[in-house]
Amino acid sequence: MNLDVKMIFFVLFCLLTSGTVNWAGDSVPDYHDLDRRQVADCFKWRMKDLYGSINEWKAHKVEVLKRFRQLKALKKNWKATAGKGLPFLQYLSSTERSVLRLYAYAELQNHVNMEDAGFQRLYAEASTLLGQFYGDLADIKAEVLIVGKTEWLKLFKLHPELEPWKNRILDIFARDAHSLSPDLKALSTDLAPLFRLPEKAMRALLDVDLPTPEVTLSDGKRVKLSYTGFRRYYNCRNDQDRIRIHRRYYQNMARFQTLIATLFHGGISSHVIDASQHNFASSLEMRMFDENKKASDFKTAIRIVKTHLPLFH
Repeated sequence: MNLDVKMIFFVLFCLLTSGTVNWAGDSVPDYHDLDRRQVADCFKWRMKDLYGSINEWKAHKVEVLKRFRQLKALKKNWKATAGKGLPFLQYLSSTERSVLRLYAYAELQNHVNMEDAGFQRLYAEASTLLGQFYGDLADIKAEVLIVGKTEWLKLFKLHPELEPWKNRILDIFARDAHSLSPDLKALSTDLAPLFRLPEKAMRALLDVDLPTPEVTLSDGKRVKLSYTGFRRYYNCRNDQDRIRIHRRYYQNMARFQTLIATLFHGGISSHVIDASQHNFASSLEMRMFDENKKASDFKTAIRIVKTHLPLFH
């Protein structure tokens, strides 16, 4: 199977699984306007698979904080050898799973009801824990780099039990090539709010300042096409309604096309500067780096989609 055919199947798979193509017909109801309690359980997250209650989550959080203290003790004697390194890495991984479990529960509960102050506090606590955990790993990364990539590769051959951590260790070396010097890092931190301004301005425009047009659907329902409203209805099943929604929404945005283009230019410029500072050839290369993909892969996907557009339609 050649590359083009593989890419076609991949793009079709993404379309089907993302909901862009309604391949399930009318078998899946529209739950947008229903209270969560009225939604069938098969369409909800099974929170009890993570924690049976908030109290259970809080009890686990106390255990995780104890693990943080134990990690600090283990880290003092951590060396890049199988003898001392393996127990530490194992404890580190199990602690990471615990932190991510706490975070997943809090994030999902917060998404279920964003107006619930209790879930908001839970999410804030989980986010702090996650940041603290990964922040404490900074000096570990420095020690990994001091040992050197060649020495690590020897250790992986000598000690197969280290294999589960091979990709993560090697990823540290890959990212080091794109890390900032202390001076540039400090400058980047200071300029971060400035770089985020175009994105914040765009969000304010779309969510607040942009006038909200209305459109009447084929069933007589009037829909307000705010950014949220558009995202909700842009993929509706009725072809004529979908055309009407897209046309009305983008006609409204076209009234501010100069402002939107200026904000996009500002955002793209910040991406280009950021990529240059991190030793990437382009902002696309930087974005694809986190996906462990090449920039050329993305360009190939664009070319193939353009070539076979009628098939995708």
